[in-house]
Amino acid sequence: MNAGQRTTRAPGTGCVQAELVVRLSHELRTPLNAILGYSELIKRADNLTPRQRDGLGAIESSGLTLLALINDLLDVARIDSEALELHPEPICLPAFVQDVAQAARTVAARAGLRFHLEAAPDLPATVVVDSHRLRQVLLNLVTHAAQCAGGGHLVLRAGSTPCGDDAARLGFEVQDMSGMPDPGPAQPFTPFAPAGQVLALQLSQLLARLMGGELLMAGLPAGGCALRFEFAAPVKRCGVAEVAAPMDVTGYAGPRKRVLVVDDVEMYRYMLCDLLGSLGFEVDQAGNGQECLDRVAAHAPDLILIDLVMPVMDGLQAIQSIRMQPQWKDIAIVAVSGSATEQRQLRTLSAGAQAWIAKPVDPEVLIATLGAQLGLLWMRGDVAAHAVAPLPPAPAAEQLHAFHQLALEGNMRKIRAFADALAAGDAHDRPLADQLRRLAADYQSRALVELAERYLACVPAAA
Repeated sequence: MNAGQRTTRAPGTGCVQAELVVRLSHELRTPLNAILGYSELIKRADNLTPRQRDGLGAIESSGLTLLALINDLLDVARIDSEALELHPEPICLPAFVQDVAQAARTVAARAGLRFHLEAAPDLPATVVVDSHRLRQVLLNLVTHAAQCAGGGHLVLRAGSTPCGDDAARLGFEVQDMSGMPDPGPAQPFTPFAPAGQVLALQLSQLLARLMGGELLMAGLPAGGCALRFEFAAPVKRCGVAEVAAPMDVTGYAGPRKRVLVVDDVEMYRYMLCDLLGSLGFEVDQAGNGQECLDRVAAHAPDLILIDLVMPVMDGLQAIQSIRMQPQWKDIAIVAVSGSATEQRQLRTLSAGAQAWIAKPVDPEVLIATLGAQLGLLWMRGDVAAHAVAPLPPAPAAEQLHAFHQLALEGNMRKIRAFADALAAGDAHDRPLADQLRRLAADYQSRALVELAERYLACVPAAA
């Protein structure tokens, strides 16, 4: 390029690039969904050793790091196409600040720094903000301060000033204390210009402005700097209802509910089926929208979990087709997608879905959504278990151990084949074979393991 020649962007280039990044992110999320989903599912087991739990923690931490990188990539594309959006909702501000401080403490520790939080005691109990974006900004500031710190420790300050009856001006400040006494007053805060800085700060400045605020910076007499973020947020007087952590859920009371899982990625379908089966749901599955319609016609489920991007017929078309049939009007539909743009959510909800869950699916969000859509009363670990059904006649010891091994593997195809072979043999094994077929068809992995272990517990007594 000759000196003085200007570079221009072709019309629509930003939107095209954004669409390419969205497609790429979907391809990256597909295996990541299974990694995070299965690590969360395995964590529910009671027989893990401390070393195994540490290993699962490393898998989950690495997966979440990759997810954060994918989200940053999407943010870059959205900035370029001017499509970055906020999704404010009521949050408990003091709890949110403590959560951010815990994450900031980890960032500081990795940099060899001490960390402490100074939160004002009069913070509003409930504010309406995009907690994901606010957390992203604050942790970016902490990370930047940790990288620039000259030693000592970091401090995160959180405060607020009332702005009328229904709003407050929130202020967050991250300061590098540099391990030295402050010899004099700091320089006044001035607008922070992130040109030439890391991408994370550029994203943070844009997000700050979307929230109606701005990043500010002040130099410190002892060196280093302080970064501040201020913005006004609505205040809710009613507070946020406390929700019990649902990861100790073991099942639900009442009649069994059937859930249809629709996703073109077989591994991800199996993960969701295993999770739902462990909670007591009867589970069916389909690999695309047309298969979904076929399964609904064959045995209408109580709820459908459906991905949107699939071959043959996508999720949006399937939802529209289901809602056109009066006999299926009571089926709850929850969309599941890794491309959670506001426009796509609105189109999906307008087509007839009642709720939306982003990929990778957070089990707590999934449990809460299923409970709300199906009106479930969850059973938790501290609730007495219901009566245990009597066992069918036990198979031979060799077959019993083979069944136990297959149950631990969780391979439903092999379990069905085992059940077929069992039914073809001695007639007294057929009740067990029928039960195995039912459990395998519903992906009741936990129930299969428990069944095998109940048989094994009876072996010494029988001997």
